[in-house]
Amino acid sequence: MIFYAARSAFYSSTYNQDGAPNDGTRLCPIDAERSSSYYGRGPYDYVSGLVDEILPHDHILPLDYYNTKKLIKYLGLPTEKIDTCRNGCMLYWKDDIYLEYCKFCGEASYQPIIERNPNGKKTPYAILRYLSLTLCLQRLYAPQVTTLQMKWHANH
Repeated sequence: MIFYAARSAFYSSTYNQDGAPNDGTRLCPIDAERSSSYYGRGPYDYVSGLVDEILPHDHILPLDYYNTKKLIKYLGLPTEKIDTCRNGCMLYWKDDIYLEYCKFCGEASYQPIIERNPNGKKTPYAILRYLSLTLCLQRLYAPQVTTLQMKWHANH
């Protein structure tokens, strides 16, 4: 139920009356740029504030990073974090999940644990975030309207 509410808020109308894209379609490129440029929440919140001043007063764009992530989370696309070698040689996954060193280059898979906190969680050097394409496709073709449109050529 929450997924459909978030999706309708995202794509309430693809374009506004003036022909500009709506706020939901603007949200993901902004978050993608934040991720690819490696800047944190502070600059993201600052840019969101600037965009808030430019957009009309009735926009639905979240004004900070926290609310952006909350809205994206409700879309229900789960990601899986998989530890990787810092050189990109291998994934520490399935049978290799407990390896301490890379099978190919011999690099350590985790950062050294700080002496003050010997019971702390191991921190990997690199993480791969896996998004299942199957779930995306299932959600795309779940509505009856989409299914009927996909069968149109076979039926006519």
